[in-house]
Amino acid sequence: MASAVKKFLQQTDLSGHELYPVATHGGKPDHVFTDMKALTGAAIHPGLTLPYGRKGNRLDSVEKVSQYVETISSQCLKGI
Repeated sequence: MASAVKKFLQQTDLSGHELYPVATHGGKPDHVFTDMKALTGAAIHPGLTLPYGRKGNRLDSVEKVSQYVETISSQCLKGI
């Protein structure tokens, strides 16, 4: 996790909030969302990870983000 993100999460009270995280990574993002939960006390929904640094993944990433946002939107609308 980037140090700026970690510092923000440590200094911001997000208890009682729900987070839908998105993370980019250059390798294995194994524990980033678990770390977020430990730092915030917030409800962390399944996150989206996007690898970077590989040729040709930009369009794939745009599609993955679009699908993730659509999923989040439908989940949120169910609660209304």
